[in-house]
Amino acid sequence: MELVGEIDLGGSQEITKRRRGEKLFHSANISFRRQFSCSSCHPDGHIDNIVYDIEDDGLGMGPIDNRTLRGVNDMAPYKWNGVNPAFDVNAVRAWRFLSRASSHLPRSSWTIFITTSVRSATSQPLPRARADLAESQRRGKTMFERGRKNDGSTIPAERRCNTCHPPPLYTDGRLHNVGTKFAYDHTAKYDVPHLLNIYDSAPYLHNGIAWTLEEVWTKYNPYDEHGVTNDMTKDQLNDLIEYLKTL
Repeated sequence: MELVGEIDLGGSQEITKRRRGEKLFHSANISFRRQFSCSSCHPDGHIDNIVYDIEDDGLGMGPIDNRTLRGVNDMAPYKWNGVNPAFDVNAVRAWRFLSRASSHLPRSSWTIFITTSVRSATSQPLPRARADLAESQRRGKTMFERGRKNDGSTIPAERRCNTCHPPPLYTDGRLHNVGTKFAYDHTAKYDVPHLLNIYDSAPYLHNGIAWTLEEVWTKYNPYDEHGVTNDMTKDQLNDLIEYLKTL
């Protein structure tokens, strides 16, 4: 357990705020009992596809699906219940959760380093919607933007997909009740998640109860509260899902 040599990997020797933040993001030394780091739940700044119960609201209460940090700078408010209006606030509350009052790192330093690192990260940027859509994807785009049901009746604006998920970020940054509150949830309204990279973000819904995009509407939208979809044929729903995967 003694150092026997070093290998210079090159690169800048300056420890910028961003590099300091990256080290903190991957270090378990900042967490209570050194059990995990930010990157444990957010590998590559994304998700680990796991649902967590991390709040002080009672064991088993308010389970939440892990959310990606990609493009996080433009996705206010933060947390599924939208309680954090800015990323700085979100970072401070994350510090409290990680440290449990035992971390040697001052809160102010943590906020500066982490926010600088996460906000400036450029690896794996969120893509723009594809222009070269296949025929099924173009049909799906039509379903995403539709204002009428198959029988010709008008779909209320608040029940249309692109009302709550408008481009370019495919979120309106507001809280909505889409009928997905379950027994262990504290609220019925949740922050609208962006749809970018949704193909790589399973499971779905605020508590991760939907394992696939299809289940979002076939199992957990019985009353058309999460967009009007019950009149869709199987092929139409498949087309919609294929379009969403291009975002």
